[in-house]
Amino acid sequence: MMNSNGLITLAASTCLLLQSSTTLAQSTYQFPVGQNPYKDRNHVADSVGRIDLKLNDSFNGTYDSPYVGHIFYPETPGKYPWVDFFGGFFGIFPVLAYQGLIDEIVQMGFIVTYTLPHGFVSGDGYTNVTVWAEQNKFYKEIGPELVITHSDGAVEMDASLQAQMSHSAGGQILKELMIADPGAAKAYYPQDSVFSPPNDAEADIPVQFTSNPVIVVQSTEWCSRCCQFDANHAKRDFDSFYGYKTKTYDILQEAGHCSMLNYLELRACKAIHFCKQEDVSYLDNKNHLRCMAGVAVAAFTDGFFEGREDVRPYYTDPAQFCSDYAVPDSFVCEGEC
Repeated sequence: MMNSNGLITLAASTCLLLQSSTTLAQSTYQFPVGQNPYKDRNHVADSVGRIDLKLNDSFNGTYDSPYVGHIFYPETPGKYPWVDFFGGFFGIFPVLAYQGLIDEIVQMGFIVTYTLPHGFVSGDGYTNVTVWAEQNKFYKEIGPELVITHSDGAVEMDASLQAQMSHSAGGQILKELMIADPGAAKAYYPQDSVFSPPNDAEADIPVQFTSNPVIVVQSTEWCSRCCQFDANHAKRDFDSFYGYKTKTYDILQEAGHCSMLNYLELRACKAIHFCKQEDVSYLDNKNHLRCMAGVAVAAFTDGFFEGREDVRPYYTDPAQFCSDYAVPDSFVCEGEC
């Protein structure tokens, strides 16, 4: 149950065990076979549940969250795989900036976590991979109990099926996590990764995966200034990955470094000239987020489950992408394409 602040109050352990027993026998939800992940009609949930974690928050004196974080889950009974999302500016961007993309992925049948460390001013989160590793461990070990409690036993988090995705400087954190534990996730989706000096060389450090993952790497056509397009971090990152099931690379057409953000945040990004960003309409922004979510759903489903070749074309065949989604001739696919 939730208290007045929207935070979790854990039930008694015996009640929790009874709740868990109703869901442990369930199969983990898979996106429907033969369906198009770009279509909203394939949502499994109409609404999104949200758990807010404060720094060192204590739940009945039992669980302490190492850092500020959020857990989002489909408000439809079931058992769902997990996506850990690392936001821009090393997590300084608030989760609100990515809410449209997160909601779309969650409604398609995934649980998404997002960490907001103290901030780069205090030095607690800026380029410090320990922050992300600790919070990821917390989500993996404690997240399932928090979700099942918060949802009154209706929803279960399958922490054994993990994907990791990132935006901007969150890509450097993601790469460091890959290096530290190359078997942690079964799918990865870094977009417009930024590697800040003096760690620029991390983009080239080889990673030999042990989990045979699906990897989608993307950059954007208008990426400049803030994401150092001339450094070509995204492509260098793509070239550094080995031991994958499938990996793809492309450049998103008529998209900028802020195109992953919600419309208002995208407009603010353009107004302050944080990055190169052209005018787009609210509808164009919404459609773009839906297309990115569709790629993520397809790639994660193929990475998580055997025999899901039906979803593979939606992230490996540009003819199946949204219209004008990728720059012609920029697409590269290696492995099971």
